[in-house]
Amino acid sequence: MPKLVVLDLSQNDSLSELPKEISELVSLKYLDLSRTDIWELPAGLWKLKRLIHLYLERMRNLESIDGISMLSSLRRLKLLGSHRVQFDKSSEELLLLKHLEVLTIEIGSNMDLEKLFFSQIGRKCVQKVVIRDIFYFPTVLRSLKGPCFLSLSYVTVKNCGGLKDLTLLLCAPNLIQLHLVGLEKLEEVANIEKAKRMQVQGIIPFGKLETLVMLELPEVKSTYWTPLPFPCLREMHIEQCPKLRKLPLNSRSVAEVERFVIQYAPENWIGRVEWEDEATRLRFLPSRRIEDNPGRHVGFR
Repeated sequence: MPKLVVLDLSQNDSLSELPKEISELVSLKYLDLSRTDIWELPAGLWKLKRLIHLYLERMRNLESIDGISMLSSLRRLKLLGSHRVQFDKSSEELLLLKHLEVLTIEIGSNMDLEKLFFSQIGRKCVQKVVIRDIFYFPTVLRSLKGPCFLSLSYVTVKNCGGLKDLTLLLCAPNLIQLHLVGLEKLEEVANIEKAKRMQVQGIIPFGKLETLVMLELPEVKSTYWTPLPFPCLREMHIEQCPKLRKLPLNSRSVAEVERFVIQYAPENWIGRVEWEDEATRLRFLPSRRIEDNPGRHVGFR
């Protein structure tokens, strides 16, 4: 089938390997192997010089993408949820993909995180990232200044036990979804002193954010030190954040307030919120919803 352009094999649990004849699909531009049991990509795959889209998300057995630099036309590479693929081992090859525009990836070590955030790939191409099981961010990341990650739109930070703030996220002005899960020492999302050093003045913080999810953050007390306009915000999900009293909202926040939802648990949390003023409390009174299915908002939509 040398004329085949699109091949979607995703969600095929019984698929554990690709035949070497895959190299004969010389016209292929789109290949989706997400959610399959493939553990190794055949050498023949790297002969698909016209391939533009390669989706390898949630492949639990895949360990390596060695050879991917040979896909010279590749523009979109999705690796999110493929836990065994290590960015550290693949970074040099990824940097050779001169036409790459979109990368989704999961990061589980300080070394990978540092390499990602300081690479051209990280600054230019990363659209979605899950950062997990890192105790603290590398010290060198404190030197980042201004809007560095213009493509970064979806971020999950989970089970990173030592993080006390995530001010670094202010370097990603185009965030659409932010999920913070199981960060036991997180006290604030953005710290005012660190933000000043990062020189992000003139940018509306979280100006494109549509979804904010905060789950199991026992020490978090604030997200931002002053109310924000949130022109695009549609939903806020807050569960098991017992010390969170102040939301970054005022009577002018959230453009389409009639569509906005604050979903929360436990039920008595909302009564402890300290609103900016009475006008703010009344503005968001219709937005409140008790969460009846805890944890369901983990993961991008």
